[in-house]
Amino acid sequence: MEEAVDRLGVGRTPVYALVRSGDIESIAIGRIRRIGCDALDDFMSRMRELGHEARQLHGDTER
Repeated sequence: MEEAVDRLGVGRTPVYALVRSGDIESIAIGRIRRIGCDALDDFMSRMRELGHEARQLHGDTER
């Protein structure tokens, strides 16, 4: 979980909310929840793509 917090640059609460919503895939091992590096990479790729689509919709092609 700490790596997700570091890589995303947000606190634990938003990361837990993203896991709860299903936006970030996680694995339960006993009572511990783990997020794989590939799950973070997938999430960040989706967010980049959504940002790109949003910029296209608003005509902002500079970024």
